[in-house]
Amino acid sequence: MLQAYGKDSILLDVGANIGSHLLFAAAKGHSVWGVEPQTINLVKMYQAALMDATNSRITFLQNTLDKDYLKVYIKQTLGNIGGSYVMNEAGGDSSLEQIQSVLLSDVIKHIQFNKRQTENLTIIMKVDIESYECRAFLGSPLVLNSTHSGFYIPYVVMEWTYAQGKQPPYKYPAACPRKSVVHMTNLFTANGYIPFSKNRIMLNPNTSDTWKADVIWQHKNAHQLFFDKGRYLLRQTTQTKREDAR
Repeated sequence: MLQAYGKDSILLDVGANIGSHLLFAAAKGHSVWGVEPQTINLVKMYQAALMDATNSRITFLQNTLDKDYLKVYIKQTLGNIGGSYVMNEAGGDSSLEQIQSVLLSDVIKHIQFNKRQTENLTIIMKVDIESYECRAFLGSPLVLNSTHSGFYIPYVVMEWTYAQGKQPPYKYPAACPRKSVVHMTNLFTANGYIPFSKNRIMLNPNTSDTWKADVIWQHKNAHQLFFDKGRYLLRQTTQTKREDAR
């Protein structure tokens, strides 16, 4: 995806963890911004960047993303540091890191200011923030509007683990209930984004309950790296005709 837009395209890695995507992109010559709340992960990434001599291309932000400005705490999951999550209260645990949450739009503005550029920036996003994706995007809806934003986001790669369970009624996380998932899906589609699975199969926005693992949102005007959008539109039209015939 970065190659499609050349060396001037930027990777914004939200929930960078230990930086596998971030470090690879920097090694390929791209400017990279990593948003990661945990100090231990930031130290690991910075040390790796120093060893690879890519640290000049990487900017680290120690924050979480939300729809509000909050002081939150990071709870580590034993045996899975990438599965750590946000808590609003420390619960008496003095060992928890306290982090400031910011808006996604704040991060974009910071990139624009750093690049001394308010137009024609191409930013490709990877987002993995443990069910807070909907809060991040719904709190900054204009970032997906390429008409007014002054920058362009052709692709958003997002972890999609909201609906839990094999069949309805599905369980949703408190940070991103079903209503918010639907609103986020509608936000993407209203701004011209088309969802694909990691296997490059087009997904139906009306059945997000069945989506699993990663979802790639590709903008309608982006370089078409995934299956033609006509396949879904044709399938949707055929389904509508069948329903009308009943």
